[in-house]
Formats: sequence, structure tokens, C-alpha cells
Amino acid sequence: MKQRNNRRWIRAAVSLLLVLVMVCTSAVSAMAAMPVSSAAVPGSSGTTVSETLTAKEKATEQLIGDALAMNRSAVDTLKQQKTYKDFLDTVAARQRTWVRAEVARMTKVLRGMGISPKSTVKELKDSNDPEVQALYEDICKWLVEATEDSSVLAYSQFTSVKAIEGLDLSTLLSWSALQDFVDTIVPELLRYALEALKQLGFEFENDPFWPVLDQKAIVDYAHKYAKKYNPEYRVPDSGSDCTNFVSQALYAGGLSMDPPSIRGTNPGTKTTTEEWYYYNSPSATADTPYERAVAVSTSWVRVEDLYTYLAPHYDTVTSTNDDEVRQNLKEGYVIQGGKLVGRYEHSSIVTKKNDKWCYTAHTNDRKDRDMKHYFNAYDKFRIIKVC
Repeated sequence: MKQRNNRRWIRAAVSLLLVLVMVCTSAVSAMAAMPVSSAAVPGSSGTTVSETLTAKEKATEQLIGDALAMNRSAVDTLKQQKTYKDFLDTVAARQRTWVRAEVARMTKVLRGMGISPKSTVKELKDSNDPEVQALYEDICKWLVEATEDSSVLAYSQFTSVKAIEGLDLSTLLSWSALQDFVDTIVPELLRYALEALKQLGFEFENDPFWPVLDQKAIVDYAHKYAKKYNPEYRVPDSGSDCTNFVSQALYAGGLSMDPPSIRGTNPGTKTTTEEWYYYNSPSATADTPYERAVAVSTSWVRVEDLYTYLAPHYDTVTSTNDDEVRQNLKEGYVIQGGKLVGRYEHSSIVTKKNDKWCYTAHTNDRKDRDMKHYFNAYDKFRIIKVC
């Protein structure tokens, strides 16, 4: 089984990402049966989480066949290969270990704050403790206010603060840990997926889209436009410009847009982690609404989607330990931060000043801000080593 198309390997890798997500959903199905305020969280169609995931699993199997450009019998043969099965076993084991460790870590943090994992969201809301109130607000931001819906978990279906008040924290910790596995570890595991495919006889040509980027160019761009925005790029309607700014710096550092020209794109924001681009419409004026003035991928402007796009192709480090993070910093790297529960929410460029590690970022505009403030603001960190 050999594939020689110079872009085919990306489709194969994406298919394995879908397999990994399918593996993860089994744990979500189990969580759907956990006793929360509602026995099962209804979907927009009225189906339960478990029913929805079963449908996704079936669709995923078809996508595997399509992505590998094989007939069904060839896909079935591939699934019988020991290397492939060992790979999936490794993923499943990694998932169990990761989720268990994350839940234990978050539980320990909560208890250190004097919060029982059996507490409900409403109990947090009614607390007079500022730290507990901050946690409540973070949960609301994650479950209710977030615009980046999860394709794996059910919480994207919550639409009001009242709807989440009966949820207990132990359930939320399980959701958060599994989502973190899908968001953070699955893209990293694609490196192993490519190796597994090579062992099965697939051949991949070198892909020019993943160069070692120019460290100086990234840092120079970040410094130049930290406080004075580049007029060539518009701020997204959401008002959050952190990942948009990081993508601009990566482009300045030599990462090619995909597709490489505005041809083949449409005005507006395209939800994708397989492309990475930002183009201004040639006919746009200052009064043209954002969604008609630009053609942009979510991988360019969203925290999670940028990570999913880059992580399979660059070394990454994930940690909740400040010292470990410091040991892996380098000017020009991308660093992302997340709160105790929920998804990662901020992207920045690593910089340095007076031999101190700093970060430079947008939204809350920062130029060479001491990294200690990043550590104070967030509970977990991801580094993407792009240069």
C-alpha cells in the first residue's frame, strides 16, 4: 500500500486524528450516563449524547475510507494490521492515563481552595469567596459564553447560566480533562500516526508547509505591532485579537498561507484546521463588514484551531509547572494559556527583555510583559516550538 501524492499524507493524518477522536468518544458516552442534574444532556435534535456519538463514530469510519482513498475492503485490511492496532491501543492507554491524571490534579487544586468536587455550579455562584467566584466565572465562560464549540463533548449545547447550575464539579472535571486530551494530546499523537503509516508501507514526500521559522522575524514583528496594530489586518468581530496577532507573526517568520493565494477562498470565516490563511478582499473598504471584507480560516484566529493546525508538525510541550515551562521557552515560540477548567484561551509570542522571559500579545496588548504574569493568570500552558 503506497501513496505518492505529495498532499495525500495530510489527508491520511487527518483520518487518523478522526480515529483518535472516535476512540475518545467512548469515554464521553460513559460520562453521559453519570448522574448529573439531567440524566442526559439533550442535543438540538433531541437525541442523547450517546446516540449522537454513535452516529459520529459511523461517520468517522466512512471518513477513514475516503481520506485514505481506498475501498472498504482495503480499510478493513488496514484495521487488522498489528502496527495499526498497536497504535490505537497506545492512544487509548494514553487517553486513560491523561484523563485520570488531569482529574486528580484539578481535584487537588479544588481541595486546596477549600472546594469539594461534589459541589454544584450553583454553590460556587452563591459563594462570597472571590477565588470561588472567579472559578464560577471561568466555568460560565467555558460552558455558556464560548464561541468555539466542541465537536467531542456535549457542553456546547448549554445556552444559559441557569442550565449549568445543577452540574457538579466532578462531572465538569471529567469533561475538561477529556476535552484537553482531544485538544492537546491528539494533535501531538499525529506524529506517531505518521510513523505508524510509514511502517504499513505508506510513503510521504517532504511537505514545504512546515519550515523552521525565522526566530528574529517573528520577534521583530511582535515587537513592532504589539501596541500599534498592523493596518493590513482587521481585528475579528469578536474583539479577541490574540491568535490573529500570533498568526501574523508566524507568517512574518516564514509560515506559508494555505491556500497560497486568495483564489479558492470565500469571504468570511471558514471553520477549518486543515488550512491557514488570511486575505483581504480587493474590493473591501473601511466600511465593509468584517465577514465580507476578509477571507480567514479559524486556524488563523482561534486558539484551539491554531494549535490543532501546528501541533502535528512542530514539537510541543504541555505543562502546569512554571519551572518546566521556563526550561522550554525560546524567543519566537508560541505559548498558550488556559484556566483550571475549560479550553485554552490565550495565544502569545515568547519574547525576552533584560534576560527575563516575557510574552508579547494582543487583546490585552502587552509588549515584553514579564512571564510571571502569564503564570499568575493561567493554570496550564502549551508551547509550540516553531523556530
